[in-house]
Amino acid sequence: LVAARGLVGVAVGMAGAVVPVYIAETAQASRRGALAAIPQTFVSLGIFSAYLVSLLIAAVFPSAGWRPMMAASLVPAAVHAAMVLWVLPESPRWLLQRRRPADALRALSRLRGADTAAALAAAEEEL
Repeated sequence: LVAARGLVGVAVGMAGAVVPVYIAETAQASRRGALAAIPQTFVSLGIFSAYLVSLLIAAVFPSAGWRPMMAASLVPAAVHAAMVLWVLPESPRWLLQRRRPADALRALSRLRGADTAAALAAAEEEL
């Protein structure tokens, strides 16, 4: 349990560093500042939600102890892991740096929809 707690701490620290970079690389310049606040907002909401769920579990199952609370945390963690692995594309900027423009265009079209050609040209100029 202690080792898992340490692993979670490292993972959360890495996410705190990676998520703002991903947002900065994938967001349009006009929206980048507003989107930068989203990770901290959702971390705060997640902590609040965890307290509420723990309170509910403690009220409904007073003799169950900590195990149901720990099990309840697996659901959002699994959903988040699935979304990161299968929903989010790689950063178009990262793909361009590795000379994969076709993949970058596909990733950009998934993220932004229509005006991907203009956005891709702007991203290539930044490199």
